[in-house]
Amino acid sequence: MIKTKSLMVISRVPKSGMRITLMGLISMLKQEVQHIALLKPIVSNTKEYGEDIDFFTNYFKLKQNPNNSYGISVDRIKKEIAKDKIEYIYQTLLEQYENLLNGYDFVLCEGVQSLELEEFLDFDINFEIAKNLQIPVIEIINGYQERFETIEDNINYIINQSQKENVQLLGIFVNRISKDMLSRLKDIDVRVPLFLLPEIEKLNKPTLLDIIKQTNAKLITTDRGMLERVVEQTKIATMMLDNYLNYLENGDLIIVSGDRSDIIVGTFVANLSNYYPSITGIVLTGGIIPNANIRKLLEGTNIPALPILALHTNTQESVLLLEKVSPQITTDSHQKIALANGVFSEYIDLNLLKRHLSLPQPRYMTPIRFTHMLYTKAKLSKSNILLPESEDERVLRAVDRVLKLGLCHITLLGDPIEIKNKSNLL
Repeated sequence: MIKTKSLMVISRVPKSGMRITLMGLISMLKQEVQHIALLKPIVSNTKEYGEDIDFFTNYFKLKQNPNNSYGISVDRIKKEIAKDKIEYIYQTLLEQYENLLNGYDFVLCEGVQSLELEEFLDFDINFEIAKNLQIPVIEIINGYQERFETIEDNINYIINQSQKENVQLLGIFVNRISKDMLSRLKDIDVRVPLFLLPEIEKLNKPTLLDIIKQTNAKLITTDRGMLERVVEQTKIATMMLDNYLNYLENGDLIIVSGDRSDIIVGTFVANLSNYYPSITGIVLTGGIIPNANIRKLLEGTNIPALPILALHTNTQESVLLLEKVSPQITTDSHQKIALANGVFSEYIDLNLLKRHLSLPQPRYMTPIRFTHMLYTKAKLSKSNILLPESEDERVLRAVDRVLKLGLCHITLLGDPIEIKNKSNLL
């Protein structure tokens, strides 16, 4: 049985397989605990993280108010640090974290990944948060096309830093590695468990659904059930049909002007033929839609052979739009979700992971935790403190802070008007 009540997953570089890792962890946790809360202590992009929260809460049916999953923005952190109020950040996060702990069985945190913040700070903000909140950590390394020595150095660096910072490191995920690298990493001797996930190309390539959502392309055929098709590569059709057919490959997305009926019909028929590769789809450019006779011809087959999308932009602009489309895993990505879950369960030793989540969490008192404990006790006591030194600026500043934190009631002795005027000058 899992004894740990929380976990922070940290990835320091983009495209490291964070979503797949979190999906696997939540699936495992759902077998052990009933109520799971998500928390991102530091948010660099509210819109992007909002989409993440929507995905996890909807897919896993988590009963959490999304507003409770956000911590502090990167901009706010920079302002507080500039004012030398780093302890305010930790106090705020600690209070939010403990509120979640009181309402849920498990709190899963996602570390911040912000180059902007890294350049601004001279310390590891993720480890500092984990230490002050007393949350064990799992690190993710992006092993895509990395050398063995580089990955090994990263592993050792993370282990050494976690020990130096007094952070409990439960394990390290090395994601997106080749099968050969996976075999080599299995043999290295390290002090924490390694969890290795191979690169799965289909998970890192866009689908037609991604294109529709990110470019506002319009589906002009009725093949909605085929929108999860993966785009392996794109081709711009400029040749005559007989020459063009020689260049078709599996997974092609064909980009062609909407008035090239020969290419549209030829591609549709080729996709039905046993002698040609399987085409993912067609994107029509220029805002031109095939005329009624061509559409009637394609629809009359009653075979959902080929999804056709349309963009209003010209061919060059459409190519640039499509190049910017990034692969996503959403609640509509049924095939990718099934593939990701299968890979996670195949390659990750869930029993080993559960055993380390059952280890006792070290309890140590950081200055931030000690202050938080005192604040909590003060709030519960609901004391009323009488202060005669109402003219002292230091006293008035302290009173202002105490009242903002809601620690107790304050009674100041003196002339109310003078006290108010002096306070307004501070």
